[in-house]
Amino acid sequence: MTEIETKRSCTDILPLLAFLASWGLLAFIQITAQNNGADPNKIIYGVNAKGQICGVTEGVKDKPLAAFPYVDFSLSNPTSNWHHLVVCVKDCSVTNGSDMTTANQFSTLYNSSKFLSYCLPVPASDVSISVSGNLNSQIATGFETAAKAITDINTSQDVIFGSAALAFLFIFFWLVALRKCAKTMVYLLLFCIAGGGMMLSQLFLEWAKDMEVKQAAAESMGDVQYLRWAGYLFMALTTIFLLVVFFLRTQIDIAIEVTRESAKALLDMKWLAVFPLLPAILVILYLVLWVFIGLNMYSLTTTVSEPTLNASRTYGLTWLAKNPLQVNSINSNIPANITRYQIDTSLQWASVFHLFHMFWVTQFFFYLGFLIFAGAAADWYFTKTDAEGHKRRGHETAELSHFPVQHSFCRTIRYHLGTVATTSAIIATVKTVRALVLYLERQTKGEPPNKLQQALFCMLHCYLKCVECCLDKINKNALVWTAVYGDGFCVSCCSSFALVWRNLFRVAALHTVSVIIFFMGKCSVGLCVGGLVALFLMHVDPFKTTLSSPLAPALVSFALAYVISGLFFIMLDSIIDTIFLCFLIDSEVNSKGQMMATPALQKLVGKYSKRSHDMAHEWKSHRHDRPHDGVDDFHPDADGHGQEMNRLHDHD
Repeated sequence: MTEIETKRSCTDILPLLAFLASWGLLAFIQITAQNNGADPNKIIYGVNAKGQICGVTEGVKDKPLAAFPYVDFSLSNPTSNWHHLVVCVKDCSVTNGSDMTTANQFSTLYNSSKFLSYCLPVPASDVSISVSGNLNSQIATGFETAAKAITDINTSQDVIFGSAALAFLFIFFWLVALRKCAKTMVYLLLFCIAGGGMMLSQLFLEWAKDMEVKQAAAESMGDVQYLRWAGYLFMALTTIFLLVVFFLRTQIDIAIEVTRESAKALLDMKWLAVFPLLPAILVILYLVLWVFIGLNMYSLTTTVSEPTLNASRTYGLTWLAKNPLQVNSINSNIPANITRYQIDTSLQWASVFHLFHMFWVTQFFFYLGFLIFAGAAADWYFTKTDAEGHKRRGHETAELSHFPVQHSFCRTIRYHLGTVATTSAIIATVKTVRALVLYLERQTKGEPPNKLQQALFCMLHCYLKCVECCLDKINKNALVWTAVYGDGFCVSCCSSFALVWRNLFRVAALHTVSVIIFFMGKCSVGLCVGGLVALFLMHVDPFKTTLSSPLAPALVSFALAYVISGLFFIMLDSIIDTIFLCFLIDSEVNSKGQMMATPALQKLVGKYSKRSHDMAHEWKSHRHDRPHDGVDDFHPDADGHGQEMNRLHDHD
């Protein structure tokens, strides 16, 4: 096999049709809500006790903001629904009594801050805390320090934004270093971990020895024993760690070479670094549409009118119940009958589908980007190199396209959207179940909470999260197989799972190496950027004279660089998964010397190639009478070397 499958057909058509039908159902929900009087203004703007929409309905058009007439700052009534009742105001200053003509609308005057169309309560700044010690002075000092930090961040915001570009530069340097000296970096950190474990072991044992001398006359030596056990535990764990590294050294070397090849692929196909913007933009656009449809769906309401006293019981507004017969004379904005909107139950079923569709579409775009990445990386791997070690470029067979990312994009859109829809539907189903379980947990939570119930829900959440992670990994491997062979989901899933199962030690080694490299990369990029920003602010005018300290801007720059590098390494992880699976396919399909892997990888795998093929042949011999799942495409020839069936092209 010298290139990925070129003769393809559309895969998983039925799931793709279901995905398209889900968009039709979403449009039906939107049209139904609009035809039945849905008005998003009911949610975007507040609705007062008369059922008027602030800033929209006649009579309150000049009062576009919604304020809460009763605010419960205490924790005595955590179930109070004071936020369900609002009054329309012109300005948020009304809540603190600046306009005495409307001050009688509020049971308690309070400071508020505008957020969108609401005046959100802000606790008074003069709240005193009466406790022993000088806690008040410490809080004042803390507020002062925080205020200075915020001022420093605002002053140096241009430098902080510039640090994002610096982060990309360091990421590029990291890729170059990874390509040149990945093995040295990984083994250095592995031995640093082992050295740290031994030092901790020695520290605990020395600590126990010193404490034993000091407490020789004491009756209880429990603390000394615990320290000694901790020392022996760290020594045992470090020894096991070193033994694992020793026995898996070949697999670790393979993982390092795969990671090095992935960095090389990313440097050769620079469009891969920019392409994630497309799925991100699509997700953002969809979420805007999803929120708009949600606003229409949940604003489909019916009008409910009830006496003020009953409403006060419903909302927990005890202040309204103090003078129930004089409410109208106290405040015309709080009438004897309160009008409120109740969500119409005719579209109640749609809320679950609305949530499921959001999970499905966002996961669809994520897997779409992953499959395009995998296609480009697989193209790159199965392309021969020239005399200088570069991948051959061109339009001929076994040559890499000049635009491999765009080529993979077109191939994915034409043939494999159904497979993307299938994998994303699986994850969306699990996420929806998790959301429903979380909703059920909150609905059944009692006061005080039941410990057994909490434990059961915690176990259920952990189980569902593990299921989601496992399915996500299986889906990604299946998508890589689809990128290489063009098979549908079922064949790709079974085939890739069997392939990974036969190489579990290599998978474990690759995971270990990836974790080490990603941790080192994120920390080093973040520390370098944060340190350079701190040095710049300390020595360059006007920052060195205007800032109280460069610490806060440096920390923000570190966090920004850490997040950027983390997102970048997620993309690199996708390429590593693809290159690794291509390498496993290559090692079983092609014989040593004909492999598409680098000479270093071929040398590492050569020692175990015959044993790997024998194991694969033995495994397949027990499956000759079972339905085809894609794995049986590998048949050993008379020499023991793996070759493909006629369904694959003969380019070797």
